[in-house]
Amino acid sequence: MLIDCAITVKNERAAMEKISLPRAIWYYDPSKLLGPEGGFGAVYYGESENGNRVAVKKLKVDAESLGHRELRVADYFVGKSFSNIIPIYDSGQDTESNSYYIIMAHADYSLDSELWKNEKYDAELVVEILDSIIIGMSEVPDLIHRDLKPANVLNHEGKWKVADFGIARFIEESTSLQTLGGFLSCEYAAPEQWNFLKSSQKTDIYALGCIGYALLTGTPPFSGPETSDFKKQHLEVVPAIIEKDSHLLCSLISFMLRKPPGSRPDYGRIRELLEKIRHSIDDSDSGEPILAKLQQVGRTEVEAQALKEAETIRVEEKRQQRVELAAGAWNILVDIISKLFGIIDDNVLTAQVFNGSDINLRQTSTISVGNVELSIVYLIELGLSYQNGFVQSGWDALAGATILIHQKNPFNKCGASLWYMKRSQAEDYRWYEVSYSESPFLKKHRDYAPFELKSVVHADEAATRTLGSEYLVAHGPELIDDECEESFIQIWLERFVQAARGELQSRR
Repeated sequence: MLIDCAITVKNERAAMEKISLPRAIWYYDPSKLLGPEGGFGAVYYGESENGNRVAVKKLKVDAESLGHRELRVADYFVGKSFSNIIPIYDSGQDTESNSYYIIMAHADYSLDSELWKNEKYDAELVVEILDSIIIGMSEVPDLIHRDLKPANVLNHEGKWKVADFGIARFIEESTSLQTLGGFLSCEYAAPEQWNFLKSSQKTDIYALGCIGYALLTGTPPFSGPETSDFKKQHLEVVPAIIEKDSHLLCSLISFMLRKPPGSRPDYGRIRELLEKIRHSIDDSDSGEPILAKLQQVGRTEVEAQALKEAETIRVEEKRQQRVELAAGAWNILVDIISKLFGIIDDNVLTAQVFNGSDINLRQTSTISVGNVELSIVYLIELGLSYQNGFVQSGWDALAGATILIHQKNPFNKCGASLWYMKRSQAEDYRWYEVSYSESPFLKKHRDYAPFELKSVVHADEAATRTLGSEYLVAHGPELIDDECEESFIQIWLERFVQAARGELQSRR
């Protein structure tokens, strides 16, 4: 009988892969997954040399991609006693395969497997699970998990315990934050992770809020389905209201799911609130309907604040997007103007170029040759606001400039505005030239035409042809970038030559 058992064990071992790590030899069966594969790796059934069951996590990185970095996850945990963290026995690089592994205690099941049963937990059990997770997180306050989710909360020896501490940190230290984005657990990743900002304890608290939401409702707060959808939802959308009687618990979850990290509670505050919630659940049968109403007031206030914060972040996100687009627009325009100035400078030895600012501190560039000046004024403040100045016309302008030729003798000018915009939602942002004239029904103030406008308000009125508007669109909008760049440069070169000869004619 003993011989038969030994043969059985030997045969089972023959089907397993051997890995050599710093502390011991281990075996795992690549055909026996313990749960679904995660972003950082997959967990398999394994054994120690003496046959004890373990869980073997094979990371989705190898020594070649990480430059043979040492994985020190086990160094922090081995030999220490934790009540709510899954024990780790070994970790590191296998000497044969060059793959990285972590050896953990074999748990009974995960919180994720329970959620897959479409279970919805009552408030009392949710409090118990959240408190268990917080205890585990608080046991290692100097570590940030970065990938807290139901699959990393395991039931071991009758307790809910946190697993996979330190793995995300190892990946983060070994690659760029942008690359780390590919490892995000979309349903539980905090807004700052989507923006590739540094993680903190508040990042884990946001994930804990997502877990609490899933426990109460059966699903995480956001459903994607695409990665881009998850990003937008975590950054801008407030989760749907949880329809539960425990208003204090729902308020706490909303508190943890706030978009700005600084608005979320810390571990100590969460444990205090969980204790209050536990008492409120115990006392719920004793009457006092006024207390339930008061808790509803508090919950409503928390949800209102969350909506306000989400809107603030959404507006700031849009503003930042516009600023970045405007920055790219300046590069395009500066390149076009540099080509225009360069042609003049290369062909006229006496040409002089000046860069400075006007009386309103707007950046200017001027090239001068004898009788003529060609000037550009960059209206750089236009792209710095989320609000679009073209309210009536519907043009969406991110950046603007003016171009002006000044013929000194005989006096004359010719100008136009340059707007980086899209005229409708169906279009792309492009650079356009628009020139203006005065309304024939009003007293004339300009002594030349067509001319430029620096005021967005006046340009908007001209574009809408509003009755009583002081200005009208004389020409355009005309594209000036990409395939139209050469034509734009040629036209202004011709006007420059005309002005240099004193032949620039007003086109009023």
